[in-house]
Amino acid sequence: MEINNIKLQTLEISNFRNIEHLKISFESGRSAIYGKNAIGKTNVLEAISWLLTGKSLSGSSDEQANKPHNKPNACVSVKAYFTRNKRDGLIYEKQYQEVWEVSRGNVETRTLKGHTTKYIINGVDIPLKKDAEILLNEYFGYNGDYAMIINPLWVEISDYKVLREIVIKLAGDIDNEALLESSPTLQSHIQRELEEVGGNIPLLVKNLAARLKTAKNDISNAQLIINYLASAPLIAPGVKERLVCELKEKQDAHIQSVSELEIKQVALEQFIALKYQKLNENIAQTFGEVKFNLIESNIKEGSFKEVCYPYIIGKQTKFEKGSTSEKVITGIAVIEALKRKGNLPDLPIIFDEGEALDSESIATKIKTNAQVITAKVSDLFHKIEVGTLREN
Repeated sequence: MEINNIKLQTLEISNFRNIEHLKISFESGRSAIYGKNAIGKTNVLEAISWLLTGKSLSGSSDEQANKPHNKPNACVSVKAYFTRNKRDGLIYEKQYQEVWEVSRGNVETRTLKGHTTKYIINGVDIPLKKDAEILLNEYFGYNGDYAMIINPLWVEISDYKVLREIVIKLAGDIDNEALLESSPTLQSHIQRELEEVGGNIPLLVKNLAARLKTAKNDISNAQLIINYLASAPLIAPGVKERLVCELKEKQDAHIQSVSELEIKQVALEQFIALKYQKLNENIAQTFGEVKFNLIESNIKEGSFKEVCYPYIIGKQTKFEKGSTSEKVITGIAVIEALKRKGNLPDLPIIFDEGEALDSESIATKIKTNAQVITAKVSDLFHKIEVGTLREN
């Protein structure tokens, strides 16, 4: 099966943020946009992101932020020419324009009534967004969140539950029943409990903690009554002896229950550790040098927090705590693993590394066949200077 390699050949931007009009031609490999501060380098990348994902690189869906402040009636337009596998061209344009209404009797007062968004593919207006998406998905060979495979920082701005679901889906989850069968001891302690909660581990953690707390309270309460009976003068000795005997029997049963529940808690903790050991083995096969933290737990306190974030490559550092260059390199490694496992297309990878990466680092540490478009790197690569369109 051929994996589509998508290249952005030309980009034309009009009235997008501080860019009045700009047309850029890209090379197939790696391009850098450079120029003075506030000239619009990052906004070129933001325009590509908006065109493909409908959102900014930071994940914002506020389209009003894309219009120029000095031209509120202007039509925001981003138009791109793509090629697929060095042939099969496609021109995709998206336009955004606000609709304002002038108040009767006062031409200086206007009211925002809404906005229109137009989708144009190969010169043909596509009335519905969903129809445009269908055509784009068919051309690119992908039906999913484009940000996931074009933005290296997607793993930082995405919902961890979404990322976790994707990671486990690609790596393959670990079946509870099969794992228990591999450990008869664990199976004997917690299989029935897991079945009762439908395999919901966090719920079982909470249930065991609640049952253990109740059993310990029952032991304490029984002891309080026994202590009271020992000093109660109005209760006949025979009755007192019988009641104390019954309470001690109940207390012994609760003590036995506490012991069994604590054994189940330990078994569950071991089961969770084993499950995530196996899961991490699967993840390592899928994502290679990128490691993920998937769970934080404190079983004895009954807490269970599911999380998902990658570690910076080669470090035990959370993705969000890494440097910009580390996040870009790790994020692209995640993208490549997603594409490799899911047979996803090579779409242009875009990021604004803010001078954190020099060209040599991009050339040696970023491993991808996809087109790379970045900003602020001023040597070695195909360079595009915003404003003058000078190419070196």
